[in-house]
Amino acid sequence: MSHSDFTLCKYLIHLEHLSEEPLSQVVELGFLLETCRFSEFWTKIKENPKVFSAIPGFRESVCRFIVQIISQTYQRISKPLLMSFLDMSENDLKQFIKQFEWSEITDHHNQLILINNHEENIKSIQIRERVNFDSITSMSGAFRPSKSDFFIKTNIQS
Repeated sequence: MSHSDFTLCKYLIHLEHLSEEPLSQVVELGFLLETCRFSEFWTKIKENPKVFSAIPGFRESVCRFIVQIISQTYQRISKPLLMSFLDMSENDLKQFIKQFEWSEITDHHNQLILINNHEENIKSIQIRERVNFDSITSMSGAFRPSKSDFFIKTNIQS
């Protein structure tokens, strides 16, 4: 569920009920995901596995959300950190890397996953100025200080 969908659903629930179980737990989990505390999120999920294992596609949906955040944030990430973010074993992560067309490298004895080359995705834009000097000078009177009593005057005595 996207952030906006989750927020809208929270607004549909009366405030008193948000502090009751299981809603309070769902709100807490949503907060952990929104604040990118992924490892803490998975720890909380493991505390109540029965509740969330009954929801079809829950894990996959959460992983897609995390991958979206990781793709927007990282160009490369350490393999152990990525495994903890996604709560995956090394074998599961290998399949995940293939699925998203990421690549694995070793850099100074660190195992890294290349997520995205952000430079390749940058699109240059040509900016054309459409404001000329004459159009600005005709508005210059609007930028002069006001002589009216619009501003509050105070009597400051030294």
